[in-house]
Formats: sequence, structure tokens, C-alpha cells
Amino acid sequence: MMEIEPLREIPELFGRGVYLKGAGISPVNAEHQVYITVHCASKDTDLGTHKLTFGGNFHWSFNVNFWRTTLFYCDKSWDNVKGHFDVFMAKRDTHRCAEDECFWEVKKDGLYLYIWEHDAYEL
Repeated sequence: MMEIEPLREIPELFGRGVYLKGAGISPVNAEHQVYITVHCASKDTDLGTHKLTFGGNFHWSFNVNFWRTTLFYCDKSWDNVKGHFDVFMAKRDTHRCAEDECFWEVKKDGLYLYIWEHDAYEL
């Protein structure tokens, strides 16, 4: 697990402290008998390449920047099937991921995000 040290507080900005919200991401291989390779990164941080067996995952955590432009993406591949996905965009996902955690299932046809409000994974 890679953990990026958070910047939790920017004191005296606009006369008061500003607290930045943290988040975590956990992509999980949901395909039986398939090894899926994922490579995830942000503009500043390369999280490396991970080969996931069925049910396998890796997790990382980070803090959303003040401007809410934080972006993480993953490339996934197996055999000749490849895909690129934005797995966290602060303005899009801050409210879709409950309790500061985004859960993704990696399948052949795409990545599915668990939406807490619907109690289901959605493409």
C-alpha cells in the first residue's frame, strides 16, 4: 500500500483553516480465471504496475487538493484487451464515493464503481 502524506490544513486561508478531504481507491479483479494488469498514476505519483488475480486488489490513499483538481487514472490490460479509465476525479467522485473510499471492480468490459446510494456497482 502506498500512502501519500496528507496536507490536512492550510492555516489562515481566507481568515480560517481549510481542511482537505482524503480519499482511498481499491480496484478489485472481478473476473474468474483471468489475470488483469493495472497501472495507476496521477500527474505527480506513479503507483506502479500490479497484476491482479481473481479477487486480488491493491489500495492507495491520498488527499484531494484545495482546487479539487486531483485526478488518478488506471490503464488495464490482459491478452489483447486494453483500457484507460479515470478512477478518481475530485469534482466528479468526491460525493459518489462514500466514507472517502472508492471501490472499483475491474471486468473485461470496463471498470465498475460501487455507488453507495444505489448499493450496486455501476459502469
